[in-house]
Amino acid sequence: MPDRPAFRYTGVDLFGPFAVRQGRSCVKRYGRIFTCITSRAVRLEVPRMLTVDSFLNAFRRILSRRGKVHTLLSANRMNFVGAEKELRCTLCE
Repeated sequence: MPDRPAFRYTGVDLFGPFAVRQGRSCVKRYGRIFTCITSRAVRLEVPRMLTVDSFLNAFRRILSRRGKVHTLLSANRMNFVGAEKELRCTLCE
């Protein structure tokens, strides 16, 4: 499938937690990884929160940079399940 644009078939997952220094304190952060299934290209993000809105904003950034995603595969985490419901409601309107 070399004629397909990158991130048309995408996988997404979370990793972590890892400690990040913020001023004098250490805070717990997670990483979000978007992987192109065909070319194995990777996009990493460090979200501030693990919410549905945070995931949807990251997904919108992928769409604006890379174009339409045909297939999105993910683990069954709560923010991914909530995002799927939100996207389906948006598409039905």
